[in-house]
Amino acid sequence: MKRIVGLLLISILLLVGCLDTKSGDFDRINYYLGADDTKYAFLFYDVPSAPPLTIDERVMNIHFDEQNILATSSAESFGWVNEKHSGPHNSIVYTKQGEQLPEGEQFQANGSIDFGDGREFDYYTIYLTKEGGCFNEDGLNEFEYMKQMIETIYGVKIQR
Repeated sequence: MKRIVGLLLISILLLVGCLDTKSGDFDRINYYLGADDTKYAFLFYDVPSAPPLTIDERVMNIHFDEQNILATSSAESFGWVNEKHSGPHNSIVYTKQGEQLPEGEQFQANGSIDFGDGREFDYYTIYLTKEGGCFNEDGLNEFEYMKQMIETIYGVKIQR
């Protein structure tokens, strides 16, 4: 009998652990594009001169400029459950005209880049086309583009 009760308690604890839906500070992120004719939208974190992100009533609204770029002084983990996980939330991307992009039309990913000098730059990318991606046929041009954006946004010079 003790064994059955013990197994039952262990089962309940495992079930509770699997149901952990702990949430961060937000339930939804709305991304508002500033242009509809780009392959990507970029959000750059930890930019000292940029304004912080904000959360209002558990919603984070992110408005990109006309090049679909936004810089923020907030850390990548702003509003997250912990440093490695944002917690469950919905992400909605809106076109410049305010129309919602279908979920299958874009892909979103966190990233970081180090140009070999010990500095790491964190960013978030929304790939707005199905053929968009880090390593497609014009990947070298994308690398140079990213380098130029980081130099401009962070005000640094990258030797490479």
